Amino acid sequence: IQIAFAQIENDCAHLADNSILPGREVMQAAGSRLLIIRTVFEENQPTRLQVVSYRVVNGVFSRRQSVATRELAVLDEDWQRALNDAEEVPAITLQTGVSNIAMRTWTNGESGWRIAGSEASTGSSAVSAVSALSNKKRTGLEIALQLQGNALPMIKAFLLGAV
Repeated sequence: IQIAFAQIENDCAHLADNSILPGREVMQAAGSRLLIIRTVFEENQPTRLQVVSYRVVNGVFSRRQSVATRELAVLDEDWQRALNDAEEVPAITLQTGVSNIAMRTWTNGESGWRIAGSEASTGSSAVSAVSALSNKKRTGLEIALQLQGNALPMIKAFLLGAV
């Protein structure tokens, strides 16, 4: 589980800033799925973006990532495929025996955690409807993974974006 949390921490640290993708969601955490758009920095390459999805299906916590791109149309397609569970890349298993996942987000200017999925975003694609939170930045993500046979979940909080 430490490796899974370390991977999420790395992805969260590279979360794309809302300012470079105006009108698009850069993170969606709801139900048993976490989707993020992260920046990819590689030597001698321009900065690119990729969609990363985490989900729990049949007790398996897994991660998938799209091919990094600079094309917004491709990024939108990758986001939509991730939303529809239609990704073409194989999933990497991070943890088995997961009975539940719960997520909460922290938004600048608010005084407490929100249950993930209650952020008032109504869009189901990368280009989402303008909401009351559109000018506020989510800066924290808390994930609680309940493993089968354990009385309490494993909980970790992550900072979102570059620190």
